[in-house]
Amino acid sequence: PLGALRNDIQSSRLADTTMGKRSRDNNVLPPAVGSITPLASKSIPDRFMLHLDEAGSFLVVRSPAVTVGRVSRSRPVDIALQSQPGLPQVTIERIDDDYFLNSEQPLPVNGKQTTNTLLNNGAQMRLGRRGVLEFATPNAASTSATLDLRGIKMGNGHIRRVIMMDQDLVIGPQSSAHIRCPSMEQARVLHYRDGELRI
Repeated sequence: PLGALRNDIQSSRLADTTMGKRSRDNNVLPPAVGSITPLASKSIPDRFMLHLDEAGSFLVVRSPAVTVGRVSRSRPVDIALQSQPGLPQVTIERIDDDYFLNSEQPLPVNGKQTTNTLLNNGAQMRLGRRGVLEFATPNAASTSATLDLRGIKMGNGHIRRVIMMDQDLVIGPQSSAHIRCPSMEQARVLHYRDGELRI
């Protein structure tokens, strides 16, 4: 859990859990590092869950495009929603620094019916009668985006935010963080590099 991180992050011993015990060969502890590596692989998957103390659970998707649709559809989607029949399947795609919406049927985006549009920070897509998917790019220095669900649930009902991660995402108390954690004293950045997540 990242909630335990404090200002002494540089002196913390964060290492792969496979190195958590003394080496049988040289009987030394692993050195202090500034990275969090995957448990048993050198490659982070395209999608994973991030559980953060005091903040909640988040679905992180690293691919530049995500599909959104009903959980019961015959075609699998990245974000499967519990919703009424007739919900169109939509794709949100990152191209360079911009995000675009493509829908198989017209749907309201900021009150205007469309099947293809550029998404601006704060754009709201209405899904069905009560569901709203809100798009945001909270941090101007990052090309990662967030998708907030309101009035509608994913198949995994406790997830309310999906993060489309490009190279990094910010965790902290500020409104510019992709993940808000008010108890943190300052922001931390998760950065993807060479198949690893570094903090």
